[in-house]
Amino acid sequence: QLCCELFQEHFTECKVIGRDILRILQDVSRFEGFDKLWQALLKTPSKFQGLTDVSEIFNVKTQADFLRSRLTPDMEKQLVFIMQHVKMGQQQRYQKWFMAKWELSAPESETLIADLLRFVCGAHHPPNQVIRSEVVQRWAVVGWLLKCVKSPVGLANIKLAIFYDWLFYKEKYDSVMNIEPAALLIWKSVAKWTDISVDLLEFLLAAADKWGGA
Repeated sequence: QLCCELFQEHFTECKVIGRDILRILQDVSRFEGFDKLWQALLKTPSKFQGLTDVSEIFNVKTQADFLRSRLTPDMEKQLVFIMQHVKMGQQQRYQKWFMAKWELSAPESETLIADLLRFVCGAHHPPNQVIRSEVVQRWAVVGWLLKCVKSPVGLANIKLAIFYDWLFYKEKYDSVMNIEPAALLIWKSVAKWTDISVDLLEFLLAAADKWGGA
């Protein structure tokens, strides 16, 4: 109840966070209180301090600092280390250690994995020399984290986190670096892991149909 009241009373401040505030709100909309708040945003947005349509929030890019704040400093440092210093093909033991350290195999960690993916896609933008190097690339990290989730609901939320910037991309404000990891994952998986490419494309098309008017 407190969270819902704060969101309504301080909506202008919450809106600054950007589109990810809606992703998180949608994720908890199945709980009492949040369900009514979510429906009110979609159906009667004018109740929220001058909002005319929910698309106004979807069109606001989430700043990297907000995405980064969802991780602990140690978590960010360790994940970035994998993407900056570990060579492709040698990452498995680092991934296993990271999963054990932060208990990513636990069902309750699925929301954390979504936050990790949003960080990788929206906050960690490596320079060209890193992209052209032999270190673990962001698309590979996205593929690894995708495999960590087993439940259908968790998988849907994870895929939404991966494609969130695709659905509301605005060339003037968004960076192509936000959509690059998923694009490369789809492309790189075609030859050996076709099921991953097909699954991601099917989700993207379904999500585009659902959110196309946003």
